[in-house]
Amino acid sequence: WPSYERWLADSGARVDSLRGIQDRAARALDATADHDRREAETRAVRALAVSLTVLALVTFLALALSRSITRPLGQVAAGARALLYGDLSYDIRYAGRDELGEVADTFRELRVTTERLAAEIRAMNAAIDRNRLGHRADEASFDGTWSQLLRGMNDTMAAFAAAHDRREEAEQEL
Repeated sequence: WPSYERWLADSGARVDSLRGIQDRAARALDATADHDRREAETRAVRALAVSLTVLALVTFLALALSRSITRPLGQVAAGARALLYGDLSYDIRYAGRDELGEVADTFRELRVTTERLAAEIRAMNAAIDRNRLGHRADEASFDGTWSQLLRGMNDTMAAFAAAHDRREEAEQEL
């Protein structure tokens, strides 16, 4: 059996050895924890940078998309407003191949149809001024309500011509 002093010395050496192992493990654990913390911070900074870059890109694309919609839509709205106020000189310049382009094309066609209708009405007024009461608008070149409007004008012109003829007959009888 070992003596008490020897056992105490061996135990002290073992405890010192264990303390050394504990110190080395604590330093290694601190180094690993510090390394892991730096890696986590680096990943967080990278993730934040990527997130901010994606956010900036999405914001830019959203603004570009919004602008690509609002500018042509504004032109179409301005053309519709001009048409509403009877300005047939306004031309919608947007000519895309999307839905807004189709709307712009439709408004351009509406402007042309309205110009043709106005020309027919001016021709009817000129015929009345020249006493050419046999003149009729070309209702067949229009569709729908436009054709019905010109048909009504033609009917009015025919009624006016018939009344004019009756008046002339009555004047001749007198």
